[in-house]
Amino acid sequence: MKQFHMFFFWEELRTPFGDRHEYVVDPSSAVVDVDNTEKAGIHATHLGMTKFNSESLSGYRTTLEALLRYSQDAPGAVSRRWSQAVPALEKLRTNEEYELGRLAFDVHSEDPSLPNKISTQHGTVSHFYPPEDASPDFVGREDLLRSLHEALFPQQEKTSPALHRKTFIIFGMGGSGKTQFCSKFAEDHRAA
Repeated sequence: MKQFHMFFFWEELRTPFGDRHEYVVDPSSAVVDVDNTEKAGIHATHLGMTKFNSESLSGYRTTLEALLRYSQDAPGAVSRRWSQAVPALEKLRTNEEYELGRLAFDVHSEDPSLPNKISTQHGTVSHFYPPEDASPDFVGREDLLRSLHEALFPQQEKTSPALHRKTFIIFGMGGSGKTQFCSKFAEDHRAA
């Protein structure tokens, strides 16, 4: 949470419910009391908190000032975070590639950045259980499916069995279709 600038607002006026008046969100629930956060009450009911009818209202001025300040600070903060995140993500992906490719780091080595081959026993998979069926509506990605096929089933190995495990890393944001893509490829190459 320290990476985010947060401003919590709460309603200062109770909302009428027939013959009684209550907070829709109790002020103690509306504000997370942690360091590096800002907080302020808005002199309105819950429904009126974002309906300002005058620019002179303190709630309007407080909200506008926070939005302007956060918007002005955002490009620099995002740029700094990307400059840190890109190398960290590349290192993470490299480590995943080494792990999946049966490569590892020797923690006792003078240079721990150099991978060391780990010997593996080669076996065959006797069962086929893809994680889920590909959607019947799956279309496209033909170029990627072809690239994956060429990487895992190169032409020169059609006559001889593979002597080592092949690894292909597929990554993307959540919801981008990685599982569907892999399920489609697994179904298309079930007999391979």
